[in-house]
Amino acid sequence: AFVAWMVVFGLLVPAVVLGPRDTEENQSLKDINWREIVTLVPLLIFIFWIGLYPKPFFALIAPAVDKLVAAVSAVAMHYSREIMPFTSTDFLSILPIVVLVLWACALLLVEAFVDAAKKAVPLLAAIGLAVSLGFAVAGATQKYVGFKGMVVADGFAGFLHVLFLLSGMVAIALAYNYNKRVGLDRPEFFVLLLFSISGMMLMAVAVDLIVVFLALELLSIPLYVLAGLLSPNTNSEEAALKYFLLGAFAGGFVVYGIALAFGATATTNLNGIFGAIDNGVADLGLLVTGAALILVGFGFKVAVVPFQMWTPDVYEGAPTSVTAFMAVGAKAAGFAALLRIFLAAMPGLAEELVPILWTL
Repeated sequence: AFVAWMVVFGLLVPAVVLGPRDTEENQSLKDINWREIVTLVPLLIFIFWIGLYPKPFFALIAPAVDKLVAAVSAVAMHYSREIMPFTSTDFLSILPIVVLVLWACALLLVEAFVDAAKKAVPLLAAIGLAVSLGFAVAGATQKYVGFKGMVVADGFAGFLHVLFLLSGMVAIALAYNYNKRVGLDRPEFFVLLLFSISGMMLMAVAVDLIVVFLALELLSIPLYVLAGLLSPNTNSEEAALKYFLLGAFAGGFVVYGIALAFGATATTNLNGIFGAIDNGVADLGLLVTGAALILVGFGFKVAVVPFQMWTPDVYEGAPTSVTAFMAVGAKAAGFAALLRIFLAAMPGLAEELVPILWTL
């Protein structure tokens, strides 16, 4: 039933969402073309096969599911006995991020309730980035491991923090006059920019797949909104919708890959995954599948071939200042996560992943 509904929805999209074909150039458009058929038919066969005869599929994943249930039960029992204390090292490991998030929250309140300060929001946002940059530079020479090894503030993270914060400052400088010229005089633009940068900074320090996903969503959701801020401009609305739908689609790949990696190694910590591979206790088949799905998800985010189809429409429709920021910050954050995952956690899978990476 679900598959049938999805097919019907896909067929109705041109008529319902895009409206009637009342122009001459749209008369030749079809509800579904051969490329969509080639894509959908194998997917439908696979879904119906799982629905009608799931036994082989369940037998394949049964060992991983049993391991997953055992691992979750063990973790639940561990944390039920031990409350994780918040230490100064935890705080220092995310200090620049905390400063930026608090500044963005304060700026959001100022923008909402203090009318006289709305014109100063771009300057206040730049000051917030500068303050966070000062903390990032001050701690760049130190290494802090926080939250039971879930985040690590090291030289790699410090370099990326500086890159993200400087790109944010440049984006504010570009947006200040551009937004006025195109009628985008909306102070929330700068608040959303700060939240997106905080997600990128969290991505740089993340050494746990759960934190990686949280950072991915924190940086992506503000960008979905920023891409559509030129509404009612139809190109901007189209950019926001396409970016949101494909971003959510890519996020699904990442989550599924994380689930398979956890099932294969009984941990989401990157160092723990490396240890499981090194000790020979990981299910390599399941782990390679999870790694490939994570790679596909981030491939959408950084727009590598063949996952770059959304890029022209989104970059064209989004405000130019947003496009410039996305082209630098979002891609750098995606590559930072890929480097963390595939160099720190999965170096042992290099031989299996080389053909995939070479193709991309």
